Amino acid sequence: MYPIHDLELEVLIYIFQLVVHTPTSLEGADHSIKPGIASHCSSSFTPLTLSHVCKAWRSLSFSLHELWSTIYVTNGVHGHIPLFQLWLQNSGNHPLKLVFRDTVGISSKNGPAILKMVKISTKFSTRWKVFKIRISRGRSTGVRLDATAMATFFRGLPTPQLQSLAFSFQSFGSDFNEAWKGLAQSSPALKEMQVWATWACFRPIISAFPLHRLTTLSLFCIMVAKDEVLLHLSKCTSLEHLSISFSDSWVGVPQLKMVTLQRLASLTLVGHLSTIPVMENLRLPSLSNLSLHINAPIGDYQEEVQLIRISVEKMLTRSSARLKAFTLIEAKAQFEFIWLSLLIHPALQSVEELELTGVGDNVFLDALTVPDLEDPSAQSLGDTTLGDAQCPLPQLRRIHLVAYEFGRTQNSLSKMVLSRIKEPSAVARIRSVSANFANPEELRSEGEFWDGMPELELVEHRFRRLRASPLPEPVVDDFSMLEDWS
Repeated sequence: MYPIHDLELEVLIYIFQLVVHTPTSLEGADHSIKPGIASHCSSSFTPLTLSHVCKAWRSLSFSLHELWSTIYVTNGVHGHIPLFQLWLQNSGNHPLKLVFRDTVGISSKNGPAILKMVKISTKFSTRWKVFKIRISRGRSTGVRLDATAMATFFRGLPTPQLQSLAFSFQSFGSDFNEAWKGLAQSSPALKEMQVWATWACFRPIISAFPLHRLTTLSLFCIMVAKDEVLLHLSKCTSLEHLSISFSDSWVGVPQLKMVTLQRLASLTLVGHLSTIPVMENLRLPSLSNLSLHINAPIGDYQEEVQLIRISVEKMLTRSSARLKAFTLIEAKAQFEFIWLSLLIHPALQSVEELELTGVGDNVFLDALTVPDLEDPSAQSLGDTTLGDAQCPLPQLRRIHLVAYEFGRTQNSLSKMVLSRIKEPSAVARIRSVSANFANPEELRSEGEFWDGMPELELVEHRFRRLRASPLPEPVVDDFSMLEDWS
């Protein structure tokens, strides 16, 4: 007998739940999404996998309705329909999370099967807790779903438990609008929405959004001047999480006005100059998590990033914010020195979690390094650049570098952590470090240096090769915020 057969039933059930619902890393998630039906967009483990191990596991997995209640359909084909029906059957009466999405390789042949599975799912609409459709990968290769049929499916559909809604595919006009409106209006519990390109032509849809109830709003590939949702942010009085990525094909003249979102705790912005009018018109007194993904054109990059950084500082000052987490993914890392003044902004002195690009000269790591006061010749770049300010981010406890390369100094990540451990009276002790290395030799060197320092033994660390190239895409609630950018 194998030891696993001696496990208590409750322990085995807990293991099953972890296996099925624990995602793999979302960094570069679009590269790991596989066609088929799964329990998570970035994990291949499903309750069906568990059921193939032995008769006892099959019986147990089929009896656990919760394992089957989260269903991701990627690049749906007709062969998936019986499997989709099996998942719905095995989910019992448990609330459903349904996600229909695409990935590389989708074609017009997938359309009828996806439409069929959406229709089948409407028979279970009273159990929908999450319902998302995102089928539109590029204008030339995307799948066009029948909006007239879709609107018919959703007309008068009862969705009393629906809390999260995402809806986008390649079809526009009155039928598309009616499909959106029907779902939004018939969902009294709706509080989370993901919206793509909400321009003026979608005004009839937006009028149906329960903006006053939303706690989470994600706006993907929008245009500042034309976007309708941005013009109504003042109505989002319950909003706690806001994520926006900008389509920079047309910026236009901003029409925004100052908006105070009292409850907003998390803000994610993706783009470049289009982020400025949003930050210039937001006051966020409860902001604790700020994430910026900046990729300006090469020609005017330095000037544009200066303007963006100034807007960030003004927003933080205006909001009297006290951040707990800060992310800065900056595509042109050679200009990261432009952002250095942010490290001593009052809003960041409470930051405990930091996520950075980690390539270029790594001036951030140098600035975060506490100089050795006993060595008069030792002086960190942070001291020379930031003046006489105290070591920035004194509460920092966790740091993640999404794409780490050595700058002018080898092993600067380990040396930074080590310097902060040696000065417990000045800064908090870093507890967790992770980094994705672009160069395998640098990965080996950093690992050897870390292992050779006894002071670092109690610090959790995870070093690995960078898989996504050039940088992982920002992912919010199952979807890349850069999808359909060309």
